[in-house]
Amino acid sequence: MLAMDVDKQSLRERVWDELEDAGEARFPYPPHGRIPNFVGAGRGADRLTETEDWQ
Repeated sequence: MLAMDVDKQSLRERVWDELEDAGEARFPYPPHGRIPNFVGAGRGADRLTETEDWQ
């Protein structure tokens, strides 16, 4: 279980770094350590609500 937690944390850090480096992260800054806000987040949320799993 610990290896999976480390892998998940590494992936989170990579995504946070890439969002920040690409200038896609939005307030609140920095994106690290939280569910980040990013360009297109609203559209992504709208699309998610249209999926069968969300219904």
